Amino acid sequence: MAIAIENARLYASLEEKVRERTKDIEAKNVKLLELNEKLVKLNQDKDEFLGIAAHDLKNPLAAIQGLADMIDMSKEEIIDLANMIQISSKQMFELIMNLLNVNSIESGKVQLSLYKLDILPVLRWIINQYTERAKAKNIRLGFQYAQEIYYILGDEGTLRQILDNIVSNAVKYSLHDKNVFVRLSKNQQWVRCEVQDEGPGLNEVDRRKLFGKFTRLTPQPTGDENSTGLGLFIVKKLVEALNGEVWCESELGRGSTFIVEFPRFDSV
Repeated sequence: MAIAIENARLYASLEEKVRERTKDIEAKNVKLLELNEKLVKLNQDKDEFLGIAAHDLKNPLAAIQGLADMIDMSKEEIIDLANMIQISSKQMFELIMNLLNVNSIESGKVQLSLYKLDILPVLRWIINQYTERAKAKNIRLGFQYAQEIYYILGDEGTLRQILDNIVSNAVKYSLHDKNVFVRLSKNQQWVRCEVQDEGPGLNEVDRRKLFGKFTRLTPQPTGDENSTGLGLFIVKKLVEALNGEVWCESELGRGSTFIVEFPRFDSV
């Protein structure tokens, strides 16, 4: 009888140990599956990165090489070629800077120096920069604001990069002879910038993946402009670093409005 009781006790103890070990193995399997999913995603990102880098760097490099082979020309032709080389080199520089920005963001190396900053002069400067580019496509770039000061707690370089990207996209994806409206406003909590275009708009699939990394959307630039598929991913991360929010309101065939809001900052 005593042996049977002892055997039962040992069996119960063994069952408990088996249950504990099974739970431990299951927990480790879950972690392994999560790590495997992350590795698969990293591998996919790597493949997309290589594909984009190969595609987007190949064309401007080929252009520069071909233009360099044609240098033995008249002065006027050389000036034209130099302008084309400049455009191609800017495309490569933009891609490289975007890739470096993504790397800095994902490795946590983005360092911001936040201070009281007025959005208005930054946005006004950006609009002036894109006015001529808009005119080349006969696009009217309008700017509306009601007050003279729009303070946030921000970093000018980061803010410039955010707004430049959004205004650039509005001009880039708008058809010729259309309008782009930029509006700056504020309430008690937020400073808001809206950039509305009359482009093709976005379908539901494009809206879902809009701020993703290496995103290729259905709409394409309308004036042979360059696009890396990284701009809005970087914008979202930088906006969040300034404690702001960014989103898009769009319907297919009815244009898009990108909205950025930052916490208002009026303290001395």
